[in-house]
Amino acid sequence: CSSQCKRNVYVEGVTAYGGGEIVGINSNYGDTATLKNVCTDAKVKCQMYTGCAGGCEPSKSGVCSG
Repeated sequence: CSSQCKRNVYVEGVTAYGGGEIVGINSNYGDTATLKNVCTDAKVKCQMYTGCAGGCEPSKSGVCSG
């Protein structure tokens, strides 16, 4: 897409093992993520990215708080 918009994700009652991150959000677009009752061995439950528009890949910019 040539432009991006804010996204809100809600994850509840999920079991996830052996993977990477549970969710990834673009902090510069105002994305939010809410995780409730999530069982996982993931080191990072919510990864923040600096999103970009067009044919580029977002870069990691930190870990979500809370």
